[in-house]
Amino acid sequence: MRARYSERIPAKGRVLITVGSQITEGHMLDLSVPGCLIESSISVKKGDSLQLKLFLPGLKSSFSVELATVRWTEGFRFGVEFLKMHHADQRRLEQAAAGLRSNRASKTDGPRQQFSGPTAVN
Repeated sequence: MRARYSERIPAKGRVLITVGSQITEGHMLDLSVPGCLIESSISVKKGDSLQLKLFLPGLKSSFSVELATVRWTEGFRFGVEFLKMHHADQRRLEQAAAGLRSNRASKTDGPRQQFSGPTAVN
């Protein structure tokens, strides 16, 4: 198994999925560069080729993936790797991932406790 390119970032969004002539909708559950986790009722198998259109909350426009490959499946969930995207969509994906990563970091980096000195008793 190949090592992950980057961390998975929780990301909720709508996805239009095209497999051959079939078009359906799904939900993106997380995002990494270059891929995502999708939940959908469509039946796919490892190795299937897809086209995707991803809609992330907070972004003014969607971004398209011309070619994605299913890397694994488990029930109604499957992981895809983005193989072919227009350069502008690739840049928007990277910016969206960076924004999500920074939002997540700011939520987990809460206020730090200040200690004036070693006052704990062991």
